[in-house]
Amino acid sequence: MSTEAVSQAIGVAEVYSAILRNAYHCVFLAGYSKFAKRALTSFTGWTPHMSLFTDRALEPAPLSALAKGEGGPRVSRLIVEVEGLPRTFQQTKNPLHQFAPKEQGRSMTAERSYHQPIASARRILKEGTFNARDAGGYPVMDGKWLLEKRIYRSDALNALSPADVEEFARLGVRTVIDLRDAREADGAPDVIDRSAVRYERIPIFEDRLFERDFGKFPSLAALYRLIMDEHLHQLVRVMEILAEASEEPVLVHCTAGKDRTGLVIALLHATVGLTPERILEDYGASEKILGGKFEQRLRDLYRQIAVPPEILGDAPRHAPPSYLASTLEDMCSRGGSVREFLANKGFGAAKQDHLVRNLTEQVSVQSAAVG
Repeated sequence: MSTEAVSQAIGVAEVYSAILRNAYHCVFLAGYSKFAKRALTSFTGWTPHMSLFTDRALEPAPLSALAKGEGGPRVSRLIVEVEGLPRTFQQTKNPLHQFAPKEQGRSMTAERSYHQPIASARRILKEGTFNARDAGGYPVMDGKWLLEKRIYRSDALNALSPADVEEFARLGVRTVIDLRDAREADGAPDVIDRSAVRYERIPIFEDRLFERDFGKFPSLAALYRLIMDEHLHQLVRVMEILAEASEEPVLVHCTAGKDRTGLVIALLHATVGLTPERILEDYGASEKILGGKFEQRLRDLYRQIAVPPEILGDAPRHAPPSYLASTLEDMCSRGGSVREFLANKGFGAAKQDHLVRNLTEQVSVQSAAVG
């Protein structure tokens, strides 16, 4: 391969990387998978051929080495060759400019800055919850903004203080979606005025979570696989309610606010157009926010509802973004993208667009700092 060809291939790889970061939720892991390849083809009509090359000799190495971490220190470049590369693209000195995302790095707009997922400014109902926070207020692709104070995520609302109850009323939440099984919800009922809100209990595991053999209780990763295999219709129902209720503030919660709630919020974020990196960042914040007091309360709750707390393991606050990444990539493998996957399961394009219209607004794209 000539020097000129290598240079061109590296340029293509840069564009490929930019597209991957912003393709509609097809790629969530560092490895370049077949879904990444599909994303490039979908966005450009090009067919990529990928190879790894070492620094010195430009010797090809198996692409699988990158994903497995076996490439070694000499493997440092991903070279992408594209069939039918447009002539105008070949003549562009910096092809990345054509496809660079409007959002780059950690900046978005001059008019707005956004708070990191763990920022205290996001927290609500602080006296009686551990993980209640605003899930909006993020930049979205195409220069849009996911509105603040419209989508909240939380752990159980059973220990709200009088001050929390007053704050809940001020937040103007009109819909509460409770993802817990009956055993959890009955053992720790939400302390809210249900006559003032639309209260929907949509148990993701259909009230069968604790019917399992506690001695062989599935891991978190296995629970996500279980959702994919047996309970997808529950996720779709939750997304439908979110779309129906999206003109006013909505709060979604489970017991810890990290697993079931984390998956639902990730699907919402994917639908409105957050970047994969930000989706995983928001999901992973739960593990950083939840602490020892939360773990003790959760163990106490499980004892109260006659569930062996041992099933929680040594780290109940554990919420690895890799589990979510794997689940979302599974959706992409089945549907092409998260949006397409959900559409195929019943949450169609019209409902998705309704959700996006109600929860996002267009803003000018300039630079700003993260709060």
